[in-house]
Amino acid sequence: MAIYIISVSSHLHSSFSYLNISQSTANIIVSAVFCFWSAPLALGESFTHNALISQIPGHLILFSWWVALISHLAVSCNRLIAATRPTDYSKIFATRNTKIIIIFAWIVSFSYSLIYEIDGCNFCFNRVSLRWQYTETPCGVILSNYLDLFACILLIVSVFIIDITTLIVLKRTKPASIFMFWRTILYARRKKEIIFYIQVFIKNFVKKS
Repeated sequence: MAIYIISVSSHLHSSFSYLNISQSTANIIVSAVFCFWSAPLALGESFTHNALISQIPGHLILFSWWVALISHLAVSCNRLIAATRPTDYSKIFATRNTKIIIIFAWIVSFSYSLIYEIDGCNFCFNRVSLRWQYTETPCGVILSNYLDLFACILLIVSVFIIDITTLIVLKRTKPASIFMFWRTILYARRKKEIIFYIQVFIKNFVKKS
């Protein structure tokens, strides 16, 4: 729903919105795998006996999970820059730069997730314990107890620190200065919308004439 609203609402087209779309898309993929793979398996359904195919959903979940985490980190950085460097915000998070960040998040996540395709490094749904788990192999143990665990903790702690920093900055910043800055941005945007409306109106009037 949020993705649809942002897509159809031109005034919501911003770097912050695009980053949230990236994160929401990854979360949707994770939820879809849970709904259409985990739930039926938990209820006793059996889709395939092919081991290779049964590993794909787990790979997809972890791939999307990393996309969501990296996108979340980018969202936190976006908020921090908006709070600490408002005058440079539009340059740092220009549309082109935002697209590069999003593409980077998906490519890095996909490249890293290729490790889950290695035999013995899989992430599968256990129908007995009704939970997702790494295979009980040396590779699975390394991933679950070290590599994935530490990478996940690092990203989450980074997001937490950045968000706390943003909160402190906002607490120390005078509300009046924040209001004046965003009022200037909104005024400039509204001015562009009015000019665009007048252009469209004149164009349609000329056509009818």
